[in-house]
Amino acid sequence: MPTSTRAVFRATPGAVPMAVWSLVGRFGFAMTNVGLLLFVEARTGSYGIAGAVSAASLVGTAVGMVGQGRLVDRYGPSRPLLVLCAVYVGLGGVSIAGVAANLAPVVLAALVLAAGGVLPAVSVASRTMWPHLIPSGELRDAAYGYEAISFELCWLLGPAAAALLATLVWPGAGLLAAVVLASVGATGFALTATVRSKRGGTSARAPAARQHFDRAGFVTLLLAASGFGLAIGSAVVGVIAGTDAYAVPQASGVLLAVWSASSIVGGLLYQRWPWAGRRAARVPVLMGAFGLTLVVPALVGGVAALTAMIVLGGLTLVPQITAHNTLLDGLVPAARLTEAYGLVATTIAVANAAGQAVAGVLVDRFDHQASLLAGCACTLGLAAGVWMFRHRLNAPPPMRSAH
Repeated sequence: MPTSTRAVFRATPGAVPMAVWSLVGRFGFAMTNVGLLLFVEARTGSYGIAGAVSAASLVGTAVGMVGQGRLVDRYGPSRPLLVLCAVYVGLGGVSIAGVAANLAPVVLAALVLAAGGVLPAVSVASRTMWPHLIPSGELRDAAYGYEAISFELCWLLGPAAAALLATLVWPGAGLLAAVVLASVGATGFALTATVRSKRGGTSARAPAARQHFDRAGFVTLLLAASGFGLAIGSAVVGVIAGTDAYAVPQASGVLLAVWSASSIVGGLLYQRWPWAGRRAARVPVLMGAFGLTLVVPALVGGVAALTAMIVLGGLTLVPQITAHNTLLDGLVPAARLTEAYGLVATTIAVANAAGQAVAGVLVDRFDHQASLLAGCACTLGLAAGVWMFRHRLNAPPPMRSAH
């Protein structure tokens, strides 16, 4: 009988406050990029400058997640997050003041790059708490499913909230709220008793099997993560360019919201009816299914085809993230789990940016259908590579341990 998310919280004392604060922190995290983009555009009148400054923030965030992962592995989540929050509040405030004062774009980019590097990555720390709290098995898989769904929920509502605040209150209100929520959420998360109980270094309770770093398997998982991110980047640009080409640009926001909603539905279905058999085989199959959805609007024109791609592709997103999380436990030792998750998240972010950049060039040179065909081809190629090396993902599961 599949395990529900509700069962995770019933069976895990202290998980509820940890999850609530984590949700607040990652909601602020999800608001940051759109809040910054809209604030800079409002002050400069240039989407080019706003996009460049926003890209600098994303680069800082991607690099920062890896460094934060190492700190959390070494010292536990509480101390690094509290220090990062203090620094981030200062740099976030200076960044907001810098945008308001119309500082030179290069200076702004440097400020947000530094702020992005210390933006508390609560999602990374939250994910690494579950192996500390729950033995390997269905209950932990359900916890990972919750992580993926809450991630999607925040990325569905966070940007929308930032946009509403920026347009209805003050152009900088979205970014200000993002800084406050990210800092408050990370601080509350770090101070919960459950999180404070997690120490750094290799746990004495971690079985020997967990001390082996399966590098070949981890590289294969990073290959899967890159395909996941690349397909997302291609799809996002394809939707925005496609709706613009069909003279309904306002539909792009609706379709992206439907995408997130579809991914949540897919995650809930995956939890309720999990696949039988080896988890490693699920990853390339889901990648291939996701890639094939990109071909629908590439071959059939119209908004209806874009909608079909969004709905069908969205159903595979949370199951892919859940599978990544589950496989990571068997490939990486406990003492380096947070760092490894940070690398997976960074790989997805970089591949996403690359997919958007390549798709943008193809849209300018040809059209949105060409960009989606290219995204489909690249994703299917990476899926084939993961399928060939899927045996490397079949690390022996960690022994069950009493917590």
